[in-house]
Amino acid sequence: MVSREQHAVHGGRPLRSREHCEWTVQVWAGEAAEPGPPAAASFEVGLLRRSDWRARWIADPARLGGRSYRRPSLLRRSFELPAVPRRARLYASARGLYRLEINGRRVGEDLFRPGWTDYRRRLQYQTYDVGALLQQGVNEIVAELADGWYSGKVAWAERWYGDHPSLLLQLEADLDAARFELLSGPDWEATWGPITSTDMLLGESHDAGASPGRPRRAAVDSAPHAALVPDAAPVRRVIEVAPIAESDGVYDFGQNLVGRVRLAVGGASGSRVRLRHAEMLDADGRLYTDNLRGAACTDEFVLGGERATTWEPEFTFRGFRYAEVTGDAEVNEATAVVVQSDLPEALEFECSHELVNRLHANIVWSQRGNFVDVPTDCPQRDERLGWLGDAQVFAATACMNMDCAEFLGEKWLRSLADGQRKDGAFMDVAPVMVRQGRRARVRSSAPGWADAGVIVPSVLYDHYADARQLARAYPSMKRHVDFVRAHNPDLLWTEARGYDFGDWLAIEEETPKEVVATAYFARSASLLARAASALGRAADASAAAALASGIRRAFGGAYISADGRVHGDTQTAYVLALAFDLVPEALRAAAAGHLVRRIEAAGGHLRTGFLGVGHLLPVLDATGHVDLAQRLLVDTGFPSWGYSIERGATTVWERWDGWTEEKGFQDPKMNSFNHYSLGSVGAWIYATVGGLAPDPDRPGWERAIVRPRPNPALGLSWGRTRHHSVRGPFACSWRIEDGKFAMEVEVPPNAGALVYVPGAERAVEVGSGLWTF
Repeated sequence: MVSREQHAVHGGRPLRSREHCEWTVQVWAGEAAEPGPPAAASFEVGLLRRSDWRARWIADPARLGGRSYRRPSLLRRSFELPAVPRRARLYASARGLYRLEINGRRVGEDLFRPGWTDYRRRLQYQTYDVGALLQQGVNEIVAELADGWYSGKVAWAERWYGDHPSLLLQLEADLDAARFELLSGPDWEATWGPITSTDMLLGESHDAGASPGRPRRAAVDSAPHAALVPDAAPVRRVIEVAPIAESDGVYDFGQNLVGRVRLAVGGASGSRVRLRHAEMLDADGRLYTDNLRGAACTDEFVLGGERATTWEPEFTFRGFRYAEVTGDAEVNEATAVVVQSDLPEALEFECSHELVNRLHANIVWSQRGNFVDVPTDCPQRDERLGWLGDAQVFAATACMNMDCAEFLGEKWLRSLADGQRKDGAFMDVAPVMVRQGRRARVRSSAPGWADAGVIVPSVLYDHYADARQLARAYPSMKRHVDFVRAHNPDLLWTEARGYDFGDWLAIEEETPKEVVATAYFARSASLLARAASALGRAADASAAAALASGIRRAFGGAYISADGRVHGDTQTAYVLALAFDLVPEALRAAAAGHLVRRIEAAGGHLRTGFLGVGHLLPVLDATGHVDLAQRLLVDTGFPSWGYSIERGATTVWERWDGWTEEKGFQDPKMNSFNHYSLGSVGAWIYATVGGLAPDPDRPGWERAIVRPRPNPALGLSWGRTRHHSVRGPFACSWRIEDGKFAMEVEVPPNAGALVYVPGAERAVEVGSGLWTF
């Protein structure tokens, strides 16, 4: 196959379970050139059919029926091998969380396996190469099994999906003349492990001297299970952070982060150490934990016979900057271990304005902390849910910062579709929470939240142009738009709006919810038309485009006055109407003028919430007010991004007024200090200060838009950006020096760029290579 396209699809025979496949790539530097040397790679096929699984689900009988809640079990089996195998694979999954050891050595570095999915529909499994862990003679495999998301505390309640965890494990080893197989089943035994209690929200207690108890025969768990699918985007330890200060047992790690604390401790048997966590300190310098609500975020370790050891919790994580250590054990060292879904970093960004650099760092840290198996809303309190609205507003920024094709496209969008109702309504979170077969009281079809089912696949297509992902999401996209239309035949989204969050957490302005809803209805219809066209569905594309036009007319007739005022007269009302192309061309300048008026009336400050904030600066930019957009970007008054940064924020806050000098902390019922939604401005920063953005007309970074906006008066005099796209690295480096503008642009092979040089009348289109302007 010779191709300039991305995502070339295997055109041969269907692959079979366990097959080892090799492939090579050659590159031509121009059609007339000789090919470069071949580069080889390989992969192995997993278990494709249900019949490939011969293992049985097993559980600890002491945990059945919800007994011994929160205490993990050890499920173990000894076996003999006549020789060291040539090849050995371990396939494993759990309803709950598991950790594996073979002969006392850990299997894999992944955390929180098998991951959180809609357990009714889909259950991930992992494949491990364990040949190096096996030995001739006696071997032992041990699985530590905990509740996790499946049967632990999730958000505000406990045991949504089931009342006990269970394990599925299949070991296949190729010997010289035969295949050895070890399957989970009733011949396994169960005991207690040293973890006496663990929960992802409440915390973990580890007693190194705890008794394992009498061995019990494992119970076969015959409850039906969902389809087994390969895992995606595993969670791993990614960074270690040392404390910058310690006072009276309170460690300050200098960064609000997500993970756990690893301690080096010593002392006599029975000595203990207790850890509490918080994002902030109160006025007296104590941990501020009110905003954790029902999440205890407390871990404890008790020493056994050893005098010194290192301990880190296994089945839990925290959102924190500060950790308080108490107890009678001696603490020799404390290290924060950052965990996240291990996604390739995709962006390098730096500019001349330190506040903008700090904002970028805060955005990345909030993405890092909330991309832990699912895109969560917050990592600290008793919530940590995959809210759809948060994910959709942040998706474009997320794809600039990290490679999200697998995390969002291969994993989360599947959970999103799994939770969609038969009538087409999306639930407000994914994975959906169910009370052991019945849905949680999380409502559906909220405007801007349900629209994530259309917007996120569209953003992923902009960045990765994977038609397979788009085609897989398309039926769900269409069902959502059809659902809204069926309930709103006049094309104004006034009915079937679920909880209807509106422009969530906007400050001092409330945009009419019917305006927000109808704007998003139009947006989803337009994106559906684009998706249908990209997939070659001409009739669908025509119908969706006609629907979008109809919504546009209905919106204009109902909500836009003859002088360009949008109903509600709020910043977000104008922003969404302009961003989603709902304002007639003749009135766009007037509507933009009203937006500027509303900003001036607010003392030159923004007033937008979750749904408006990501579009505010792009709309100002697109309507000729880029200077105002940049002033809002670097503003340090209240409310602004700079206000929190100047008060020590190292992540993006959930609310503009999470803490203010006048009022202190906001209502602790909902006050996260690590929440990426208001960081959705990142995509615009990277496009204007950094100068790089994908061209939606040529998706998958076939062509980039290079358009930096210098503003030396505001301290924006240079910028450097490199984005590692699906086609290779794009880079833009620009500066103004001695009154002269200079820029270098890098474009990878088989790609192009539309370059806008400040002051030039038109863009210059260039191909791959290095360019100087």
